[in-house]
Amino acid sequence: MNKYRKNLLIVLLILALPVLAGCTKAVPADAQEQTMQAVITQIWEDLVVVKPPEEQNEAEGYVVGKEYLPEDYSPTVGDTLEITYRGGIMETDPGQFMEIRTVTLVEEAPEILEAAEGDLPDYEYKGNVPLLKAICSYMTRDKTQGDYPEGNPWIPAPVILKVDDSDPSDIRVWGNFWGLRYTRDGKTLIELGGGEAPGLMHLSQTSPSEYEVTEFETVGDGTLYYEDLKKLCEGVEEDEQESLLDLFMASNGANEDPARYTIKTFLEQYVEWNGLEIENYQEQGWDPVKLEPVKKVMMNGKIYEDTGEFLYSARCGNMDFSFDTVTENGADPTEDGQSNFGKCSGQRTDRDEWILIEIDGADHLFACPAE
Repeated sequence: MNKYRKNLLIVLLILALPVLAGCTKAVPADAQEQTMQAVITQIWEDLVVVKPPEEQNEAEGYVVGKEYLPEDYSPTVGDTLEITYRGGIMETDPGQFMEIRTVTLVEEAPEILEAAEGDLPDYEYKGNVPLLKAICSYMTRDKTQGDYPEGNPWIPAPVILKVDDSDPSDIRVWGNFWGLRYTRDGKTLIELGGGEAPGLMHLSQTSPSEYEVTEFETVGDGTLYYEDLKKLCEGVEEDEQESLLDLFMASNGANEDPARYTIKTFLEQYVEWNGLEIENYQEQGWDPVKLEPVKKVMMNGKIYEDTGEFLYSARCGNMDFSFDTVTENGADPTEDGQSNFGKCSGQRTDRDEWILIEIDGADHLFACPAE
């Protein structure tokens, strides 16, 4: 489930808690007590949302009313609680305990790493897609340092959902334009903050290989979020509006694809382009994620690199070619039909500098420098 729908359900649960308390079936007197250890992932006015560590990438979590929390305890995202309950868990989404007996604090969240002056270079797009270069330049234009010390860059990760380039003077790009700030802790990039920015960017093509952002339409917060997204989607054909809205909704979670994949790929590009000895990235309070070499394939003597973007529209027909040999340790491919990440299949597009590569059932856009 995406973040917006999840948050909407949590809001509805907050409103419904008094009603639910009055209509829930009584817990049998002989019901056994059970315990669960779970980490706080969200904090709301009257409740917290928790997830067991083993379900961080699966379940939507469980709600616990703040009245059950220990006295004089101020909850923090990342704290681990032990919840004793009876009667099972209602199959709502997020789930609700039938009867909470006790809640205790097991472990406080790890201390938040504060940004200090670092040695990381500012972000600069060095990839093969001029349109992405213009978008990333726009996204980082006012994000050089802000209130942060030097060496803690803002790294964009635009999740491009749809492009209409029928008018070169007003190219429209719908997407969720993620951007995150990072510092360095040894060989790990530590996220300091940032988030999503769903919207519609307008660009003008100023030369065959150069673009400029002319306008960025964004959405409001809270109740305006969904309504503004619907208005943005009204700019496409009527039969495409619902599917585009669904794509927006699916791109709202940094720990779920497609945003997760795009963020990871842009970080891998940043590390490779700058020759950094970085092995992982980490959202504070979560386990580190291993960074890999940027995915690449070779065809017709050209190396095509993963752009971090997906193809969301249906592709035509079967795949045109395959990559059946794999280099060792992520080294760049040196011959046609070779990849540096695993065996895969590909398909041509209407532009020589683009190909589609199927990875784990999804179509990814790879690009080489345009001639």
